[in-house]
Amino acid sequence: MNEREKTQGLPFREEWWSPTLYLPNKNGNYVETRVPNYIRDILYSNRHGKRYLNISYVEGKEYGYKLTGWNQTRPGYGIEKDMEAFQKWAKRYYTEICDIHFHKQPRNYFATFTMYDPLALVLEKAGLIAEYEPPVFRRNKSR
Repeated sequence: MNEREKTQGLPFREEWWSPTLYLPNKNGNYVETRVPNYIRDILYSNRHGKRYLNISYVEGKEYGYKLTGWNQTRPGYGIEKDMEAFQKWAKRYYTEICDIHFHKQPRNYFATFTMYDPLALVLEKAGLIAEYEPPVFRRNKSR
């Protein structure tokens, strides 16, 4: 059982994940870097007491990823703000994010994008990219 399988769908506790990654500095050396809380909130979501990864692979697209909206009640423009913050953070570590496409259906908003190394490689090694799409929870409308 790898780290990804250990954390998917487990009850969420704040102390479980104090994220640190080895990311490049301006000299090209990889140093231990703490991931800010706002990026942690973009990478993970807490749904029904369990935590899930929000970034997954896009099938058939090399270096293609999908960022799922983490809050079902948040309006569709929230995914744009999340993507903008993630893009600025990635740029600090010399990673280009391009080909961003937003999909804003009600209660199902996401963004597809292309992310290159070094950040893509570091996130994959750390197990922060899901191999499958996170579940979408919908309210029961039978009442």
